[in-house]
Amino acid sequence: MLGALAALLPAGAAAQQSDARQRTTETIVADGLAQLPAADAKVFNQVMGELAATGSKGVEMIAAMLVPADKGKNATFEYALNGVVAYVTDPAHEALRDDVRKGLLAAIDRCGDDANRAFLFSQLQFCWTASDAAAMARYLDDPYLADYALRALVSTPGTEALLLAEAGKDDLTAARKQALAYAFAEKAACRCRTVSPDMARRCRCADRGADL
Repeated sequence: MLGALAALLPAGAAAQQSDARQRTTETIVADGLAQLPAADAKVFNQVMGELAATGSKGVEMIAAMLVPADKGKNATFEYALNGVVAYVTDPAHEALRDDVRKGLLAAIDRCGDDANRAFLFSQLQFCWTASDAAAMARYLDDPYLADYALRALVSTPGTEALLLAEAGKDDLTAARKQALAYAFAEKAACRCRTVSPDMARRCRCADRGADL
């Protein structure tokens, strides 16, 4: 496995990236994957902590091992990525979240298999922020990922400015116009539900047949 991992790193990266035990990123990833599925919670937390600490490089490396369903099995790699995301979304480890998020964004851009892109996007949903709104919006025209992107823009606080900017563009596709209209309606629904149950009942977004 180490030989395969080495090909995924830029020249010299193995020498530059190391942990307290002087292991390179490729070694940390290989060691971690070899212990999965974890025997118990203690092993799980240790492995996921070490993998998360490799940051975007480690995440991209694991994501690059994903293959189309007809070419092999991805269970171990998906388990690792899911575990890393769960680890960094714990408030105790949130300092590691940004680098993991960056790795997932880069991995989605590089992945050529739709099912694997969807899996990576589903993991990104747990840790993205409003600063990723522009990256999310790029996928509104993607037939496979549009729904993931739309849900992300709706559910992530602080994306209103991006949605307004997108809506003001002159070259919007029909698909993007429809997606943005839905996003605005759902954002309104969220505001209504936050204000009060009564407001939610009165909002058009909460009841598609009613007027505001």
